[in-house]
Amino acid sequence: MSIDTFLDRAAAAVERRDRVEALQHLLLAWRTTAHPHIAALVETLSADIDRALPAVDHALEGEAYHDAWVNLAAQQREVDVARLVPGLFRLPLGKLLAARVEHMRSRPADPRITRALFEMIAEPPATAQSLKPMWNALFAQLASSGDVRGRALLEARLDQPQGASKFWPHHYQKTRELLEVLPAAPPTLGEATARRVARLGAALTRLAEGQPSPAQALLGEGASDGGSAAGAVGGDEAAELLAQIEANPSDLSLRSVYADMLSERGDPRGELIALQLRELRGEASAADRSNGRKLLGQFGPRWLGELQPVIVPQQFGFAGGFLDWCEVVFKSPEQRALAQSAMWSTVRAVYCDDLELMRSEHLRSLERVGGFEVELFGALCSGERALPLREIGPVYLPRLPVEEDALFGAPSRALPNVEKLELVAVPYVERIERDVSWLAELRVAKTLRELSFSATAYSSTLSADWLALFALLPRLERINLEHGYDKRVSLLRHDGGYRLVVAQTASLPPHVMRYMDGWTKNFAEVLAYFLDPPPVQLRIEDAGNRPTPAEFFGKLFVRLRKLRKLDPLRGVEVQIVRSEERPLSRYETRNLGIKRLERQRKARLAYAKAEK
Repeated sequence: MSIDTFLDRAAAAVERRDRVEALQHLLLAWRTTAHPHIAALVETLSADIDRALPAVDHALEGEAYHDAWVNLAAQQREVDVARLVPGLFRLPLGKLLAARVEHMRSRPADPRITRALFEMIAEPPATAQSLKPMWNALFAQLASSGDVRGRALLEARLDQPQGASKFWPHHYQKTRELLEVLPAAPPTLGEATARRVARLGAALTRLAEGQPSPAQALLGEGASDGGSAAGAVGGDEAAELLAQIEANPSDLSLRSVYADMLSERGDPRGELIALQLRELRGEASAADRSNGRKLLGQFGPRWLGELQPVIVPQQFGFAGGFLDWCEVVFKSPEQRALAQSAMWSTVRAVYCDDLELMRSEHLRSLERVGGFEVELFGALCSGERALPLREIGPVYLPRLPVEEDALFGAPSRALPNVEKLELVAVPYVERIERDVSWLAELRVAKTLRELSFSATAYSSTLSADWLALFALLPRLERINLEHGYDKRVSLLRHDGGYRLVVAQTASLPPHVMRYMDGWTKNFAEVLAYFLDPPPVQLRIEDAGNRPTPAEFFGKLFVRLRKLRKLDPLRGVEVQIVRSEERPLSRYETRNLGIKRLERQRKARLAYAKAEK
């Protein structure tokens, strides 16, 4: 649509005194042409709206203010931006300030936010070196804003003397670079467009002289579904379609219609849905996948909508344009109430330690849960209602050898269809007992088709011991094991024998390349544990970027010959391939577990404090 169309629709909304719709159309006009006169219209209307809304309670301090600010930002209403901007210039600073800036950066282009970010550069509220990534991201975003209003603020900053800390030289250099890429003059408006802008300005002045809209009406009409929701233009139709998607999350045709509706309004969420639907159909190109990642990087947090406060930053993913998996923590009873949100309906995997959420009927698509300690696994198995879960994990084991009763016992009626289980030993333990038959006694073992086990302590267990599990568990088809911090070994049942897949999980950094002979020796020693009995097929996957397969695996077979382990491979089909996907390494899996458990511990403490 053209800028004139958006301006005409904004003018019609002003005539109806519909401030919310007028603001949305003015923002669409700004995203079409970033002209200072249109920005002025947005800010005039925003100030008129803001007089009817309560500010974030400035009496709050520290994390209490931050949490109140985040809860407001999570509503994703355009009418709230003016109330949120002051949060970019006050305590608490540090990583909490960076989180607030990220909230604002993730929203679609908005002249109010752009001005606030330029003002942060002109008068930095924090100069800690730890915030350098925040500043770099901020400069990068403003470089593509095309907002000439920022030039005066940047020039004023450069006219001031630098401070004494290490922060200022880099800040001034980035400011000069930003000033160079910003347009020297605003885009040209046609005569007809300029007349529309002038008439709108006069109409907004008259509107502001009257009574403000009731706060309830502003917030109700401005509510959204997390970035492109029912509060957008034509919100009733969008809300109805969104409700259908949430009630029928497996019906992808509804998502396609929703994508078209959003794209017609210039909402980038429509593009994401279309791109990811192509990916689900196997029709996406590399460019499609790249564009999808860019959209999520820019708008992902915003599209979490009301769930954003309880989802761990960067621990979520989308599929088909909607939330697909996430890590969740509840820090207060108010946040726990979000467990009743209809937005959970598309989530297929959730990582948390909250049984109520995992058992919630609102998670209509749920197939996998994990990210909790072994005691919770026992509680999950003990439920009265059968859950439609097919995958569980990671389940974190706090100690080895494993003795927790929660792991063992008769298969639970609550988990009748579990096919995949992932166990991760969080502590680092040196090699211990080689007997792994206890894995066959797990509660859900009889239904398993795939078992993943990450524990350095069992790295010396021979393939014969692991293969015994295939005899004990007739449905088991695959066993995945992590060895060291850079290798994953998989044993696959195959015609009375087994296929062996060894994947390199981490690229070797340059300083390690110097020790490549020792590296390949370690790899060969690990591989040697799985050649007796020999596999039917050996497949070696390299997901790293160095060394090349020829370099690394050429040396590997030389090592196997020295270990006298090459003979078992005679007659075995060997494949060496470059893999596009890199599985998580043991180091990454363990560290992710430690961080998750620490987040859960802190959330439990915060929840207990909030209850008091």
